[in-house]
Amino acid sequence: MGAAAASDASRVCGVTIAPLRACFPYLIIVAPDSVFFLRHGMTCAYGPGTRIQVVYAENDDGVMDVVSIQAVR
Repeated sequence: MGAAAASDASRVCGVTIAPLRACFPYLIIVAPDSVFFLRHGMTCAYGPGTRIQVVYAENDDGVMDVVSIQAVR
Protein backbone atom coordinates (compact mmCIF):
# COMPACT_ATOMS: atom_id res chain seq x y z
CA MET A 1 0.00 0.00 0.00
CA GLY A 2 2.86 2.39 0.71
CA ALA A 3 4.18 2.23 -2.88
CA ALA A 4 0.77 3.02 -4.35
CA ALA A 5 0.29 5.94 -2.01
CA ALA A 6 3.71 7.34 -2.94
CA SER A 7 2.93 6.95 -6.65
CA ASP A 8 -0.40 8.76 -6.33
CA ALA A 9 1.22 11.59 -4.40
CA SER A 10 3.84 12.12 -7.11
CA ARG A 11 1.31 12.66 -9.91
CA VAL A 12 1.46 16.14 -11.39
CA CYS A 13 -1.89 17.88 -11.79
CA GLY A 14 -2.63 21.07 -13.61
CA VAL A 15 -5.11 23.31 -15.38
CA THR A 16 -4.86 24.81 -18.84
CA ILE A 17 -7.22 27.29 -20.49
CA ALA A 18 -6.99 27.57 -24.26
CA PRO A 19 -8.97 27.10 -27.49
CA LEU A 20 -9.79 23.53 -28.47
CA ARG A 21 -7.96 22.71 -31.72
CA ALA A 22 -9.24 19.17 -32.37
CA CYS A 23 -11.37 16.53 -30.68
CA PHE A 24 -11.20 12.77 -31.22
CA PRO A 25 -12.93 9.92 -29.37
CA TYR A 26 -9.78 9.21 -27.32
CA LEU A 27 -7.99 12.58 -27.09
CA ILE A 28 -8.23 16.34 -27.48
CA ILE A 29 -5.68 18.83 -28.75
CA VAL A 30 -5.63 22.25 -27.12
CA ALA A 31 -3.71 25.26 -28.49
CA PRO A 32 -0.90 25.53 -29.14
CA ASP A 33 -0.15 21.76 -29.32
CA SER A 34 -1.02 20.14 -26.00
CA VAL A 35 -2.48 16.62 -26.20
CA PHE A 36 -4.77 15.35 -23.45
CA PHE A 37 -6.17 11.82 -23.34
CA LEU A 38 -9.82 11.08 -22.58
CA ARG A 39 -10.16 8.05 -20.28
CA HIS A 40 -12.91 5.99 -18.67
CA GLY A 41 -15.62 6.84 -21.22
CA MET A 42 -15.03 10.59 -20.98
CA THR A 43 -16.01 12.64 -24.04
CA CYS A 44 -15.58 16.22 -25.16
CA ALA A 45 -18.83 17.97 -26.13
CA TYR A 46 -17.15 21.14 -27.47
CA GLY A 47 -16.21 22.05 -31.01
CA PRO A 48 -12.91 23.37 -32.33
CA GLY A 49 -12.34 27.01 -31.42
CA THR A 50 -14.21 26.77 -28.12
CA ARG A 51 -12.17 28.18 -25.25
CA ILE A 52 -12.02 25.41 -22.64
CA GLN A 53 -10.55 24.74 -19.23
CA VAL A 54 -8.90 21.34 -18.94
CA VAL A 55 -8.02 19.92 -15.53
CA TYR A 56 -5.54 17.09 -15.99
CA ALA A 57 -3.30 14.62 -14.21
CA GLU A 58 0.08 13.68 -15.65
CA ASN A 59 1.05 10.01 -15.40
CA ASP A 60 4.53 8.76 -14.56
CA ASP A 61 5.21 8.34 -18.30
CA GLY A 62 4.31 11.97 -19.05
CA VAL A 63 0.89 11.27 -20.57
CA MET A 64 -1.73 13.87 -19.56
CA ASP A 65 -5.16 12.43 -18.73
CA VAL A 66 -8.21 14.70 -18.62
CA VAL A 67 -9.91 14.96 -15.23
CA SER A 68 -12.55 17.49 -16.37
CA ILE A 69 -13.37 19.81 -19.28
CA GLN A 70 -15.59 22.88 -19.31
CA ALA A 71 -16.14 25.86 -21.56
CA VAL A 72 -14.95 29.24 -20.28
CA ARG A 73 -15.38 32.82 -21.45
